[in-house]
Parts: sequence; structure tokens; C-alpha cells
Amino acid sequence: PVEKPQTETQIPDFNRNAIAQITRAVNTEFVNENSKTLNPGKLKLESGLLQIEFFSGATMVLEGPAEIELISAMEVTALSGKMHVKVPETAQGFIVDTGKMQVHDLGTEFAIDMNKPSPEVHVLDGEVEIHHDKKKLKTLLKSDSIAWNNSSESVKNIESREDFISYRQIGQVDNYNHQNRQQEWLSYLNELKSRDDLLLLYDFQQEEDWQRTLQNQAPFGKMEGAIIGAQWSEGRWQGKSALDFKSINARIRLNIPGEYTDMTMACWVRIDSFDRWLSSLLLTDGFKKGSLHWQLSDSGEMILGSKFSDQRNSSFDQVAYNVFSPQVIQLDDMGQWIHIAVVYDHENAKITHYLNGGPIHSEAVAQTQTIVLGNSEIGNWNHHRDNSKDIRSLNGRMDEFLIFSSALSSDEIKNIYAQGKP
Repeated sequence: PVEKPQTETQIPDFNRNAIAQITRAVNTEFVNENSKTLNPGKLKLESGLLQIEFFSGATMVLEGPAEIELISAMEVTALSGKMHVKVPETAQGFIVDTGKMQVHDLGTEFAIDMNKPSPEVHVLDGEVEIHHDKKKLKTLLKSDSIAWNNSSESVKNIESREDFISYRQIGQVDNYNHQNRQQEWLSYLNELKSRDDLLLLYDFQQEEDWQRTLQNQAPFGKMEGAIIGAQWSEGRWQGKSALDFKSINARIRLNIPGEYTDMTMACWVRIDSFDRWLSSLLLTDGFKKGSLHWQLSDSGEMILGSKFSDQRNSSFDQVAYNVFSPQVIQLDDMGQWIHIAVVYDHENAKITHYLNGGPIHSEAVAQTQTIVLGNSEIGNWNHHRDNSKDIRSLNGRMDEFLIFSSALSSDEIKNIYAQGKP
């Protein structure tokens, strides 16, 4: 297919202003959920549990509803909600400002409850200092608890509490949530299996230790995938399996028979790095008439190439068409599960890329085609290797792959993402 010259690509960008990262989210609902990396600014959690790891080393668990303002990697303003903070030696001096009083950590664990009439501070381990108007008021040790005394502009001792979710306990809650998530997801897959337009459903569920095939769970049941080189690993939640494509030869071989006017492909993928100019999601053997090539560029673009003629022309552009999305996969997305989909819409003569349930880019195609895939590979390309540009091996994990013989709507893509979201 026609590709952009390698000299024109740029490495994916990264969030230079980030000061923290979300590392666990359990039953969460955000007001401003945009990314797992966090810049200075307000973060509002409507419900659920959220674990935030600051680049200084401090860890905070928020219990929703809660709102904080991130000032820096060493300072947070607590606006509402309950929070548990763990601060190692590397982050000593970490500050949580509750308004009237500021908690200065000296290497400890402490909790804050902003839901009370007066903010409460509970020291669970170690030592903290309480400051007001840039002056130290008091030092607190393990099991000490105080609240702000509004009448006297001071702090008062209160009964200690330990009813805060810690970074240890959020893992237990998360594990329980994953078990429920697995059952909800399996129920949704059973609904999908009733669709006549579902061609391929690889659920990436490992049933035995040395499983080297993927069974198509779609109604027609053919299109078995042969696993070559890829190894089983953890999927997008605990208890869910995935395939890890690390070897340059790792791939899934399959045959997709038939001819189609429309097609939708969707998968969950975790990119570990872009080692190649192009990384395969699904590529046909060669690039013959009717082929589709779905892949990612090393600059974070999603690409669908279509071949509508084998005619030899002076301009290769006349027989092949490629739709590039913007550079949407950033360096901060490496190691994170993302959902990718593409829709080939014959009736409207366009190709649309989707990321995490939302449309990213739509573009008209020069000429529609009858789609004929045949022998294909997921995660690699069975092609002669004249140079390094012909190597398309994926570096990362894959968990769930769907193909429909129809052009799904934006709402349907959004629902697939929502039903499979970790």
C-alpha cells in the first residue's frame, strides 16, 4: 500500500506537564476524565476509588465523591472527599492543603476527611506537621487525630479512625471488581454472538496451559487462528488473558473467506513500544485487489489501507487508498490498554477511525471496493522482507478482536468500548 515516507514521521509526543498518573480505578466516574496522566489542575471524582501515583513517589487513594487540585508532584489541595496518602522517603515534605491547615508529611501514612464540618487529619503511621499561615502549629505521631477548630483558629484532638481505603485495600476491592467485570463482559459477548453480521470474535480466553489456537466465537464458528510465537499473558483486567507479541516473528495466522461490501474491525491492544515504522493490527498476505491493511505508524497514527484494483498505473495512488488518523497514540499511552476500531462504509464511501469509543478521523475513499481478505495475520505481516520497512511486527499485547460484515454506527462502537472497558 501507499505509505507516508518514513522521513516525514515524528515520534509520538508525551505530556511534558504531567506530575502524576492514575494507576488504579475501581467503579469510577469522572467529571473530567481525559487521560491517565495528570497535569496541574482540578480533578473531580464523582464515584468509585482512584489511586494516584505522584512522580515524587507519593501515593494517594481518593474515595468518591471527591475533588482535589493538583499543584505539583509535591503538593495537593484537598477540596472534598476522603483520601489516604502514603509518602516514602523520596517524597518527604509532600503537602496536602485542606484550607485552614496544611499537612506537611515527614515520611508517613495519613488520611484526610473533608466531608466533615471541619477537615480531619488522621495519622496512621510515622509523623506529620500541621501548619497554618506558614507557621507550624503541631506535630502529630501515629494514631494522633485532629480537626480544625473554627472558633479558635486552631486544631483540636479527636477520636482516631481507620475507615479509609488504603493503597493495600484498593487492590482487594479491585480484584473483587474484576471478577464481576469478567461476568458482565461474558454476558455481553453472548449478546454479540446473536448478531448475523459478526464474522470474527476472538475473546483471547486461555483455556489450557499450552493453547496455540484461537477459536472463533462468532455464530459461523470457522476462521480458527493459529498462534505463532506470541505468548499468553495477563489481559486488560486480572483474571483475563491476552497474547503478548514480543518476538519479531509473533503472529496469529487465519483465513477470512468471503466477499464483503462493508466491514468493521475492533480490538483491545496495549502498545509497549513502536519498534517498527508500521505495526500490524491485521494485514492480508500481500496487497491484492480487495485487501485491507490495518496498522499503526511509529508516530501514533491509525491507518487503513484499501486496494481496489490490480491495474498497473503510472501512479500507484490510483489503485490504493490509505486513510491516516491524526497522531493520537502518545508516549504516555505506552503500556496502557486502549480500544481501536475502524469502519469501512461502502454506502457513504468513507473510512472512520475510532479510539476508546470515540471517532477520531473520517475520510472519503476515492473508490469503493469489494473486500476480499483471505489469508491474513494479526500482529504481523507474511511478506517478503526486502528491507526493514517490510517488518510489521507488533510490540505489545492484544485482548479481544472483532470483525463485522457491516459498517457499525458511532453509537455501536461506543457501546463495544463501554462494555469491554477495564
